[in-house]
Amino acid sequence: MILKHKRLAHPEQQILAALNEINNNSGQKKSISNKSNDEFSLSKENSTLTDESSLRNVITPATITIAEMDTDDVPILFRTDPNRPIVIAVTCLEAYQIEFVDKFLEKFPSACQTTSIDSRTTHLITNDEHNPLRSPLSMKLIEAIAHHCYCVSYRWIQDSVKCDRLMDESPYEIEGDDTDVHPHGGPHRSRLISKRHSLFQNICFMIKCTENSDIQMTNERLEDLITTCGGQIITCVTQRLLDKYQIIVLCDMLYVSERRNNYDQCRSLGIHFVSSDWVLESILEYRRKPFSLFEEVPL
Repeated sequence: MILKHKRLAHPEQQILAALNEINNNSGQKKSISNKSNDEFSLSKENSTLTDESSLRNVITPATITIAEMDTDDVPILFRTDPNRPIVIAVTCLEAYQIEFVDKFLEKFPSACQTTSIDSRTTHLITNDEHNPLRSPLSMKLIEAIAHHCYCVSYRWIQDSVKCDRLMDESPYEIEGDDTDVHPHGGPHRSRLISKRHSLFQNICFMIKCTENSDIQMTNERLEDLITTCGGQIITCVTQRLLDKYQIIVLCDMLYVSERRNNYDQCRSLGIHFVSSDWVLESILEYRRKPFSLFEEVPL
């Protein structure tokens, strides 16, 4: 951005020329008073000083341009530990963004890419082009949060390639998914949690829901998410389990409607019947969501 500043234009030569003109004009005038020559000289000097001062005040300002110095720029932050291993996975990237991934892998030989997310994965690269620091919802995003990965914008690899050094991930970290109105900070919360894999600690799950093809969620992947977050999978409920754990049945409305006679009795024992979305939403935000928002009740 260019700013225009006003500055008085009174170069030294311009001022001297103006003073000479004033002095010449004063010399041509004849005094009609009876004052002495000394008095006349003093008067002329005072007149010269006054005219010089007036000249400084009436000269039209000139306009100059200067480049703005932006003092609010955030300094470039690089990784404090550039030698830490990097294993990246990608989700929802466009073709030109994938090209940056390839360049990133060429420039940083210590980094490698994996097609699936597991305990070795360190980074998930996602597309936040349309919603800054918001990722499209995908199973890989949920899995990356469950595994405490860095979930970052593709701009992290783009800027690392341009700067020829690994950038600090913090300014690029995803704040939520693009289906939520407000950022929930799930990826950041997952990374910084002190007790890993404890989100579903002391919870046993029975999986009775159908698979979700919209986000490619099979029941097998759902089981992996639950166990990764510290939960247990059971096939039947016993008194010992009821005494020690919280029991959650993942199901749909049809399942509880067909078991209406047992539903009330199970609820009285503290068993919750919720949709699988409770698991996914809890992982996305990396905090347990209220059961009431996902409860399945008989028709």
